[in-house]
Amino acid sequence: MKKIEVSLPEGVVEILDKEFVGKLGEGYSDTLRNIIMNWLSEQGYLAKGGKPKDHQSKEEHTPENQPFYTS
Repeated sequence: MKKIEVSLPEGVVEILDKEFVGKLGEGYSDTLRNIIMNWLSEQGYLAKGGKPKDHQSKEEHTPENQPFYTS
């Protein structure tokens, strides 16, 4: 397993504190790992065969197009 350091806006940290830490994991690392793994699974990346054929393009996954990103 590889460790990756990330920086998050304060608004995202507040959401993690209020909604997810303690429910999806014991701390930030555990919680974020579970969120990422669940998202990858839902998108089909963890299934046999890798990336699904009908997956959205990279351009559609920019922070500007995602409602949960805060500045």
